Amino acid sequence: MFNKKDIQKKIHSITNTKKITKAMEMISIIKMKKVDKKIKKIFYYFNTLKEIIKKIIYLSQSKKQKNIFTFPKKIKKIAFIVVFTSKGLCGGLNHNLSKKIIPYLNNLSLNKVVYKLIILGKKEINFLNQFQNDIKIYDNNFFKNLNYLHSSKISKILFSDYKFNKFDQILIAFNKSQNKINYKPVIETLLPISLKDNNQINRNSWDYVYESNIDLLLENLCNQFFNIKIYYSILENLLTEYSSRVIAMKNATENSTDLIKELHLIYNKLRQDNITQELTEIISGASAVLMD
Repeated sequence: MFNKKDIQKKIHSITNTKKITKAMEMISIIKMKKVDKKIKKIFYYFNTLKEIIKKIIYLSQSKKQKNIFTFPKKIKKIAFIVVFTSKGLCGGLNHNLSKKIIPYLNNLSLNKVVYKLIILGKKEINFLNQFQNDIKIYDNNFFKNLNYLHSSKISKILFSDYKFNKFDQILIAFNKSQNKINYKPVIETLLPISLKDNNQINRNSWDYVYESNIDLLLENLCNQFFNIKIYYSILENLLTEYSSRVIAMKNATENSTDLIKELHLIYNKLRQDNITQELTEIISGASAVLMD
Protein backbone atom coordinates (compact mmCIF):
# COMPACT_ATOMS: atom_id res chain seq x y z
CA MET A 1 0.00 0.00 0.00
CA PHE A 2 1.45 3.38 -1.05
CA ASN A 3 1.70 6.22 1.43
CA LYS A 4 1.10 9.87 0.52
CA LYS A 5 4.78 10.58 -0.11
CA ASP A 6 5.11 7.70 -2.59
CA ILE A 7 1.98 8.83 -4.47
CA GLN A 8 3.29 12.41 -4.68
CA LYS A 9 6.54 11.11 -6.17
CA LYS A 10 4.58 9.04 -8.70
CA ILE A 11 2.44 12.03 -9.70
CA HIS A 12 5.56 14.16 -10.14
CA SER A 13 7.26 11.46 -12.25
CA ILE A 14 4.23 10.92 -14.52
CA THR A 15 3.76 14.69 -14.91
CA ASN A 16 7.35 14.97 -16.19
CA THR A 17 6.76 12.03 -18.56
CA LYS A 18 3.61 13.73 -19.81
CA LYS A 19 5.61 16.87 -20.67
CA ILE A 20 8.09 14.76 -22.66
CA THR A 21 5.41 12.85 -24.61
CA LYS A 22 3.59 16.11 -25.40
CA ALA A 23 6.83 17.67 -26.66
CA MET A 24 7.59 14.59 -28.79
CA GLU A 25 4.07 14.75 -30.22
CA MET A 26 4.54 18.39 -31.27
CA ILE A 27 8.01 17.73 -32.77
CA SER A 28 6.64 14.77 -34.76
CA ILE A 29 3.79 16.93 -36.11
CA ILE A 30 6.30 19.54 -37.36
CA LYS A 31 8.50 16.85 -38.98
CA MET A 32 5.46 15.16 -40.52
CA LYS A 33 4.40 18.44 -42.16
CA LYS A 34 7.90 18.95 -43.59
CA VAL A 35 7.96 15.46 -45.13
CA ASP A 36 4.44 15.94 -46.48
CA LYS A 37 5.59 19.11 -48.28
CA LYS A 38 8.52 17.21 -49.86
CA ILE A 39 6.17 14.47 -51.08
CA LYS A 40 3.81 17.02 -52.63
CA LYS A 41 6.69 18.72 -54.42
CA ILE A 42 7.82 15.42 -55.97
CA PHE A 43 4.33 14.10 -56.71
CA TYR A 44 3.58 16.04 -59.93
CA TYR A 45 7.03 15.51 -61.42
CA PHE A 46 6.88 11.83 -60.51
CA ASN A 47 3.48 11.34 -62.17
CA THR A 48 4.46 13.30 -65.29
CA LEU A 49 7.61 11.20 -65.67
CA LYS A 50 5.50 8.08 -65.24
CA GLU A 51 3.17 9.16 -68.06
CA ILE A 52 6.07 9.92 -70.42
CA ILE A 53 7.67 6.52 -69.75
CA LYS A 54 4.31 4.83 -70.26
CA LYS A 55 3.95 6.38 -73.70
CA ILE A 56 7.52 5.54 -74.72
CA ILE A 57 7.05 1.94 -73.56
CA TYR A 58 3.89 1.79 -75.66
CA LEU A 59 5.81 3.16 -78.64
CA SER A 60 8.68 0.68 -78.24
CA GLN A 61 6.25 -2.23 -77.88
CA SER A 62 4.43 -1.16 -81.05
CA LYS A 63 7.80 -1.38 -82.83
CA LYS A 64 8.33 -4.82 -81.25
CA GLN A 65 11.39 -3.62 -79.33
CA LYS A 66 12.31 -5.18 -75.99
CA ASN A 67 13.99 -3.07 -73.35
CA ILE A 68 15.55 -4.79 -70.31
CA PHE A 69 14.17 -2.13 -67.97
CA THR A 70 10.57 -2.69 -69.03
CA PHE A 71 10.52 -6.29 -70.26
CA PRO A 72 10.19 -8.99 -67.53
CA LYS A 73 13.04 -11.46 -67.11
CA LYS A 74 13.01 -15.01 -65.79
CA ILE A 75 13.35 -14.38 -62.06
CA LYS A 76 16.28 -16.14 -60.38
CA LYS A 77 17.89 -13.31 -58.40
CA ILE A 78 16.09 -10.49 -56.58
CA ALA A 79 17.25 -7.36 -54.81
CA PHE A 80 14.84 -6.49 -52.01
CA ILE A 81 14.90 -3.02 -50.45
CA VAL A 82 13.35 -2.92 -46.98
CA VAL A 83 12.62 0.48 -45.40
CA PHE A 84 12.41 0.40 -41.61
CA THR A 85 12.32 3.36 -39.23
CA SER A 86 15.47 4.82 -37.71
CA LYS A 87 13.83 5.40 -34.31
CA GLY A 88 11.26 3.68 -32.12
CA LEU A 89 8.09 4.85 -30.35
CA CYS A 90 6.01 4.55 -33.52
CA GLY A 91 3.63 1.72 -32.66
CA GLY A 92 3.69 -1.52 -34.64
CA LEU A 93 5.02 0.07 -37.84
CA ASN A 94 8.14 -2.09 -38.24
CA HIS A 95 6.51 -5.23 -36.88
CA ASN A 96 3.64 -5.04 -39.38
CA LEU A 97 6.09 -4.54 -42.23
CA SER A 98 8.09 -7.59 -41.10
CA LYS A 99 4.89 -9.66 -41.02
CA LYS A 100 4.30 -8.65 -44.64
CA ILE A 101 7.86 -9.40 -45.81
CA ILE A 102 8.73 -12.68 -44.06
CA PRO A 103 6.09 -14.89 -45.78
CA TYR A 104 7.09 -13.34 -49.12
CA LEU A 105 10.77 -14.16 -48.55
CA ASN A 106 9.93 -17.68 -47.37
CA ASN A 107 7.95 -18.20 -50.56
CA LEU A 108 10.94 -17.05 -52.63
CA SER A 109 13.14 -19.58 -50.82
CA LEU A 110 10.63 -22.37 -51.55
CA ASN A 111 10.77 -21.46 -55.24
CA LYS A 112 14.61 -21.46 -55.07
CA VAL A 113 14.84 -17.75 -55.90
CA VAL A 114 18.00 -16.09 -54.55
CA TYR A 115 17.43 -12.73 -52.89
CA LYS A 116 19.62 -10.05 -51.33
CA LEU A 117 18.31 -7.52 -48.82
CA ILE A 118 19.07 -3.81 -48.71
CA ILE A 119 18.06 -2.69 -45.21
CA LEU A 120 17.48 1.01 -44.55
CA GLY A 121 16.90 1.91 -40.90
CA LYS A 122 17.63 -0.17 -37.81
CA LYS A 123 14.55 -0.66 -35.63
CA GLU A 124 13.72 -4.31 -36.31
CA ILE A 125 16.44 -6.41 -34.68
CA ASN A 126 14.56 -9.74 -34.90
CA PHE A 127 14.20 -9.40 -38.67
CA LEU A 128 17.89 -8.52 -39.05
CA ASN A 129 18.94 -11.53 -36.98
CA GLN A 130 16.71 -13.88 -38.95
CA PHE A 131 17.98 -12.80 -42.39
CA GLN A 132 21.51 -11.59 -41.59
CA ASN A 133 23.10 -13.98 -44.13
CA ASP A 134 21.01 -12.49 -46.96
CA ILE A 135 21.87 -8.83 -46.35
CA LYS A 136 23.72 -7.04 -49.16
CA ILE A 137 23.58 -3.52 -47.70
CA TYR A 138 22.67 -2.49 -44.15
CA ASP A 139 22.62 1.27 -43.63
CA ASN A 140 21.46 1.92 -40.07
CA ASN A 141 22.31 5.64 -40.33
CA PHE A 142 20.51 6.12 -43.63
CA PHE A 143 18.01 8.66 -42.27
CA LYS A 144 20.67 10.81 -40.61
CA ASN A 145 21.39 12.81 -43.80
CA LEU A 146 18.36 11.91 -45.87
CA ASN A 147 18.03 13.75 -49.18
CA TYR A 148 17.66 12.85 -52.84
CA LEU A 149 21.41 12.68 -53.49
CA HIS A 150 21.98 10.43 -50.48
CA SER A 151 19.16 8.14 -51.62
CA SER A 152 20.57 8.09 -55.17
CA LYS A 153 23.82 6.48 -54.00
CA ILE A 154 22.01 3.22 -53.27
CA SER A 155 19.71 3.44 -56.30
CA LYS A 156 22.73 4.01 -58.57
CA ILE A 157 24.36 0.77 -57.35
CA LEU A 158 21.15 -1.25 -57.76
CA PHE A 159 20.34 0.16 -61.20
CA SER A 160 23.83 -0.77 -62.40
CA ASP A 161 23.47 -4.28 -60.91
CA TYR A 162 20.18 -4.74 -62.74
CA LYS A 163 21.59 -3.43 -66.02
CA PHE A 164 24.45 -5.96 -65.90
CA ASN A 165 22.09 -8.84 -64.98
CA LYS A 166 23.21 -9.27 -61.37
CA PHE A 167 19.51 -9.12 -60.48
CA ASP A 168 16.39 -10.03 -62.46
CA GLN A 169 14.00 -7.99 -60.34
CA ILE A 170 14.21 -5.21 -57.74
CA LEU A 171 11.50 -4.83 -55.10
CA ILE A 172 10.88 -2.38 -52.30
CA ALA A 173 8.91 -2.91 -49.08
CA PHE A 174 7.72 0.09 -47.09
CA ASN A 175 4.75 1.51 -45.21
CA LYS A 176 2.47 3.42 -47.54
CA SER A 177 0.44 6.27 -46.11
CA GLN A 178 -3.29 6.13 -46.89
CA ASN A 179 -4.18 9.21 -44.84
CA LYS A 180 -2.90 10.98 -41.71
CA ILE A 181 -3.96 8.06 -39.51
CA ASN A 182 -3.95 4.88 -41.59
CA TYR A 183 -1.13 3.16 -43.40
CA LYS A 184 -0.45 -0.25 -44.90
CA PRO A 185 2.76 -2.23 -45.52
CA VAL A 186 3.29 -2.84 -49.25
CA ILE A 187 5.73 -4.61 -51.57
CA GLU A 188 6.17 -2.93 -54.96
CA THR A 189 8.24 -3.78 -58.03
CA LEU A 190 10.80 -1.15 -59.03
CA LEU A 191 12.44 -2.96 -61.95
CA PRO A 192 11.39 -4.02 -64.50
CA ILE A 193 9.07 -1.03 -64.74
CA SER A 194 5.46 -1.98 -65.35
CA LEU A 195 3.01 0.90 -65.68
CA LYS A 196 -0.30 -0.86 -66.14
CA ASP A 197 -3.24 1.35 -66.98
CA ASN A 198 -6.74 0.46 -68.08
CA ASN A 199 -6.95 3.64 -70.15
CA GLN A 200 -6.03 3.22 -73.82
CA ILE A 201 -3.30 5.51 -75.09
CA ASN A 202 -4.24 7.46 -78.20
CA ARG A 203 -1.00 7.61 -80.15
CA ASN A 204 -2.32 10.38 -82.39
CA SER A 205 -2.65 12.70 -79.39
CA TRP A 206 1.09 12.87 -78.70
CA ASP A 207 4.47 12.53 -80.29
CA TYR A 208 8.14 13.12 -79.40
CA VAL A 209 11.25 14.20 -81.23
CA TYR A 210 14.19 12.08 -80.06
CA GLU A 211 17.76 13.32 -80.07
CA SER A 212 19.07 9.80 -79.58
CA ASN A 213 17.75 6.29 -80.07
CA ILE A 214 14.71 5.19 -78.11
CA ASP A 215 16.58 2.57 -76.03
CA LEU A 216 19.07 5.09 -74.66
CA LEU A 217 16.30 7.58 -73.92
CA LEU A 218 14.20 4.93 -72.17
CA GLU A 219 17.20 3.79 -70.11
CA ASN A 220 17.85 7.34 -68.89
CA LEU A 221 14.19 7.93 -68.07
CA CYS A 222 13.91 4.56 -66.28
CA ASN A 223 17.02 5.40 -64.27
CA GLN A 224 15.48 8.73 -63.25
CA PHE A 225 12.15 7.07 -62.45
CA PHE A 226 13.91 4.36 -60.42
CA ASN A 227 15.81 6.94 -58.34
CA ILE A 228 12.73 9.04 -57.67
CA LYS A 229 10.53 6.04 -56.89
CA ILE A 230 12.94 4.84 -54.20
CA TYR A 231 13.21 8.33 -52.67
CA TYR A 232 9.42 8.79 -52.87
CA SER A 233 8.82 5.43 -51.13
CA ILE A 234 11.31 6.31 -48.39
CA LEU A 235 9.55 9.63 -47.78
CA GLU A 236 6.18 7.86 -47.59
CA ASN A 237 7.58 5.47 -44.98
CA LEU A 238 9.01 8.45 -43.07
CA LEU A 239 5.60 10.15 -43.19
CA THR A 240 3.93 7.06 -41.67
CA GLU A 241 6.67 6.93 -39.01
CA TYR A 242 6.00 10.48 -37.85
CA SER A 243 2.25 9.99 -38.12
CA SER A 244 2.41 6.82 -35.99
CA ARG A 245 4.63 8.56 -33.45
CA VAL A 246 2.17 11.45 -33.18
CA ILE A 247 -0.63 8.97 -32.41
CA ALA A 248 1.53 6.98 -29.96
CA MET A 249 2.65 10.09 -28.08
CA LYS A 250 -0.87 11.52 -28.03
CA ASN A 251 -2.17 8.28 -26.51
CA ALA A 252 0.68 8.28 -23.99
CA THR A 253 -0.13 11.88 -22.99
CA GLU A 254 -3.83 11.07 -22.55
CA ASN A 255 -3.01 7.95 -20.52
CA SER A 256 -0.69 10.01 -18.30
CA THR A 257 -3.49 12.51 -17.68
CA ASP A 258 -5.89 9.69 -16.70
CA LEU A 259 -3.28 8.09 -14.44
CA ILE A 260 -2.53 11.39 -12.70
CA LYS A 261 -6.28 11.85 -12.03
CA GLU A 262 -6.50 8.35 -10.51
CA LEU A 263 -3.43 8.97 -8.33
CA HIS A 264 -4.89 12.29 -7.14
CA LEU A 265 -8.07 10.47 -6.10
CA ILE A 266 -6.04 7.85 -4.21
CA TYR A 267 -3.96 10.61 -2.59
CA ASN A 268 -7.05 12.55 -1.49
CA LYS A 269 -8.63 9.38 -0.15
CA LEU A 270 -5.52 8.56 1.91
CA ARG A 271 -5.38 12.16 3.13
CA GLN A 272 -9.05 12.01 4.15
CA ASP A 273 -8.50 8.68 5.92
CA ASN A 274 -5.58 10.17 7.86
CA ILE A 275 -7.67 13.19 8.87
CA THR A 276 -10.54 10.94 9.97
CA GLN A 277 -8.15 8.77 11.94
CA GLU A 278 -6.62 11.80 13.67
CA LEU A 279 -10.06 13.19 14.53
CA THR A 280 -11.10 9.80 15.91
CA GLU A 281 -7.98 9.66 18.09
CA ILE A 282 -8.61 13.23 19.36
CA ILE A 283 -12.28 12.47 20.19
CA SER A 284 -11.33 9.18 21.88
CA GLY A 285 -8.68 10.96 23.95
CA ALA A 286 -11.07 13.76 24.91
CA SER A 287 -13.75 11.23 25.92
CA ALA A 288 -11.29 9.37 28.11
CA VAL A 289 -10.30 12.62 29.89
CA LEU A 290 -13.94 13.61 30.50
CA MET A 291 -14.75 10.17 31.91
CA ASP A 292 -11.86 10.49 34.36
